[in-house]
Amino acid sequence: MSHVMNTYARQPVAFVRGEGVWLWDEAGKKYLDALAGIAVNTLGYGHPVLTKKLTERIRSGVIHTSNLWRIPDQEAAADRVAEITGLDEVFFCNSGLEATEACIKVARKYGHDKGIAEPAIVVMEKAFHGRSLATLSATGSRKVQAG
Repeated sequence: MSHVMNTYARQPVAFVRGEGVWLWDEAGKKYLDALAGIAVNTLGYGHPVLTKKLTERIRSGVIHTSNLWRIPDQEAAADRVAEITGLDEVFFCNSGLEATEACIKVARKYGHDKGIAEPAIVVMEKAFHGRSLATLSATGSRKVQAG
């Protein structure tokens, strides 16, 4: 029995290898991951450029530093995103929940800065936005809100 809290309807499959859109379980059965790991693995599995950069970072011994310090790889990635999108700034997140939380905060700050008297944030009623207090309030699913 696992001591990992069962926050979702966990399936009895453990993946041990991934390549592109494909995953393999412990028995060697091959699966097509058409959901991109629930939309968080958009580069697929085992992407050679990502694998190379992550390996370099791990070998450097500096696998994490606070945003209080410069992170050259992060700056290079932000420069590329800004170049492609025309944005002035880029905010990197660890998850969709963190991105949604940031969007809510930025929207609220924008409304405050503009003096909007009765601000409103539009959300998708039947969408899943995460399990933080702010994102739970943004979903229309009473089941998700209840836990």
